[in-house]
Parts: sequence; structure tokens; C-alpha cells
Amino acid sequence: MRKKILFSIMFSAVLTLMVLNIPALTVHGEQDKVAAVFQASADSYADQENPNSSHGGVELLKVRSSEAGNARTYVFFNISTIPPGASVLRAKLFLYLSKPPASNRTYLCYHLTSAWDEGSLAWSKRPESTSTFAASSIVPTTPGWVVWDVTDQVQKFLNGIEEYAWRNLGWEILDGSENSPVSQEAWFLSRESLEQDKRPFLTVEFIPPKLNITVSNPLLVSGEWAGITIKRLSQDGILVIRGDRIFKQDWISFGSTIVKLSTSSRTGIFSLSPGGEPVDRVEIRNGETQIVVYYYDTSVGDYMISAVAEGYSPDYYVEGSAWITVIVDTYPPQIVNVSRSPDSPVMGEVIKVSAWITDVGTGVKEVILYYSTDGGASWSRITMSRLADRYDAYIPGQNAFTEVLFYVEASDKNGNTAKSEVAKVSVRAPEWVFLTVAALILIMVVGLLLVRRSRKK
Repeated sequence: MRKKILFSIMFSAVLTLMVLNIPALTVHGEQDKVAAVFQASADSYADQENPNSSHGGVELLKVRSSEAGNARTYVFFNISTIPPGASVLRAKLFLYLSKPPASNRTYLCYHLTSAWDEGSLAWSKRPESTSTFAASSIVPTTPGWVVWDVTDQVQKFLNGIEEYAWRNLGWEILDGSENSPVSQEAWFLSRESLEQDKRPFLTVEFIPPKLNITVSNPLLVSGEWAGITIKRLSQDGILVIRGDRIFKQDWISFGSTIVKLSTSSRTGIFSLSPGGEPVDRVEIRNGETQIVVYYYDTSVGDYMISAVAEGYSPDYYVEGSAWITVIVDTYPPQIVNVSRSPDSPVMGEVIKVSAWITDVGTGVKEVILYYSTDGGASWSRITMSRLADRYDAYIPGQNAFTEVLFYVEASDKNGNTAKSEVAKVSVRAPEWVFLTVAALILIMVVGLLLVRRSRKK
């Protein structure tokens, strides 16, 4: 019974996602997850009691709640080695509490929105901050690690859409109830602390983004060019926080990415345009989601094309790959069907000939309609115009009782040709011709009868 209920719930969820057109979350294994640890790049604190004093380079960081004597701690971690579009699973900020407050306190963690320097930061020069997605943590009365869950904030730093990303400027740690009538003060170890294992650090667990390769024609004819689209994708799409009222789609436009290209073929080359200069690196620029390059090869076989994001740890960006098969085009075009309209033309009526043609190799280059009105002694030639896989041409109107022979010949870009069978159509006279002839015969008969009668008289 429980299995039936569980199946019904899962089916309803999948159906709901289909109706809402929201991509279902892909479940990844532990092998997809990357864990990174970052040491603080800058830290300091600002003290309201000494509004113009800076405290960069000190071994202790202060947080205090006191009337006209509050103090706040600031810390920054450089996480630029994590690429935009990474899907953050967990992110935690750790500060070691060296001197606890007199009673349990709730400390808030706000992300900063303006730049700062630990050498000049002071209460009178505090950077701006915002409480959006603020993290909080209970600070005990005993020494030890204090941890803030900053997953949502770090995800915003790494969002793939620049419009919805935040600039990483660090965090502000403050007492959730400032201006306390009874001073409440705590001290944390800074990055200059002699106890290296107790310095501030940030842990981030994430699923790395990937490069995706799409080949326009995986069956490449030797000596031809194939278009290749390289896209930056998150593994399962980044869910932008619901407060933004949008779901991020599975693409990345934030930041620039240098992509190194390679092929397992010894003769394959890449270029930014067909016939252009060879390249082995391209750039997907900031604000762009993809780039198109072209691939050329002359060696027959199956080859793997790879794209690797440079400037990141190999585990931080999943490379893209695709197979391409290089062949020699010995296959002529296929003339699937040839038709004419009208089926039984009359004198002076134009005959439309249509042919449906495909080619698996280099592609159709030219289609010619040949027709003859003298039994095949001579042939006239008309180039057929293309509409998708259909080619059309028109045979001029002919005299009544003319037999028109015609066939279609198609050639591809490698010189292979194919011909259809010769077809025949007879041009008939219109009905008015027969009526005219009948009327003339009737007139002649009546005339003869009148002549005979007049002779008898």
C-alpha cells in the first residue's frame, strides 16, 4: 500500500513539473560534488567607540553590543577559482570564538555591497551591507567554532546570469541586538592569528558547471567544414532564489571563459570561420552563453572533439566532448520522387515538374531538369529552384499532340550525380479545338447538301 502511495506522489510531482514546464532537478552522485576550502583574504573590525581607528592586521576580531559602543567584524574570502554557474550544495563560514560573551548571543552575517580595505576600514568608513539572505548563529559562552550557513549568499555570488548575481565583497558579522545597556563582547581569531588551524575559513561544496559541444553534422565529409557550438551549462540549472520570482534556465552568461579545443585526429583543425586561420583556444565572453567554431579534417575515421575550460582546477569545470565521423563522400544524391502538374497538360499550358532530393554527404549542389520535344534528339536544360528538400522547374507550354520527354539530374558538392527515369507526357488539344473541327465539318456537310439540292433544280 505504501509503495502505491509513494508511486502516486512521484507521478503527481513529475506531471506537475511537465505542466509547469519547469525542469526536474537532476540527482547527482558524490562523484559530481567538489569540496573547496578557502582561507580569509582580508579581515578586520570596526569599533564605534573609536570611529576613526582601523584594526587591520590584528590577531583578534571584535563583535560587541553596547550603547554607543557597538563593534562589527568584517571578513572576505576570494572564491574566484569557483566558476560562475556552479550549483552550490553547502557553504559555511567558520570563525573561532576565542573570548566568548557573558551570555549567549545571536550574531548575524550580512553580505557586503561596497568595497573595503582592511588597512583603512573604520567605524566611520564602514562598507555598506544588506540583510538579504542573512545568516544567523548562536554564539555560546564557551570557546569554539561558530558557523554561519551562507549557502544562499555564495550561490548568488556564483549565479550564471549576471543580472541575478552578487559581487563578492565579503561579510559583516554583528550582534543581532546592538546597543545593549549591558555590554556584550566577543573576540574571534583573525587570519593573522598564530594558531593557524583556528584562522577564519570558508567551505563550499558545489556541483561544477560543464561545457557542452554540439556538432552541426557529426558525419563530416573529408575536406568539408562542420559548425560546432560550445555552450556553458550548469549541471542541472541553478535555481535562483524564489524571491526573485524566476527560475534560472540551464545556461551561463556571467564572466568570460577561455576554452581550449582539441581533437584526437592528427589532421583536424578548428577555426572561427570556414577556411579561416587555425585556432586552439576561443573565448566565451562575458554576457554570452556560447560560441560557434568550425572544424575541418581530411583523415577518414572516428574522432573525439574536446573542450576544456582553462584557468580552473580540472575538477571545477566539466569538459565537453563529442564524436565526429569523417568520411569520403561517394554517395550520390537520392531522388526520392518526381511529379508533374498538371498530369495531362493541354496545348500552351506550362508543366510544373517537382523533385524531392536528399543527400547524406556534402549536400546537394545543383538540380537540373532536362526536357525534349523531338523524341530525345535534343534536350533543353532548366536549373530547378529549391524549397527545403523540394526542387521545382517549369516546362514552357507546347503545341497540341506534342510528346514531351523529361528527367531530373542532381549532383552533390563532391561531384556525385544521380538521374531519374525518363518520363513522358502528351500534350492534348483543348476542347475548343475539337468543337471547332466538328463545327467546320458540319458546315462543310451542310454546304455540300445545299450544293446538291441546287443542282437538281
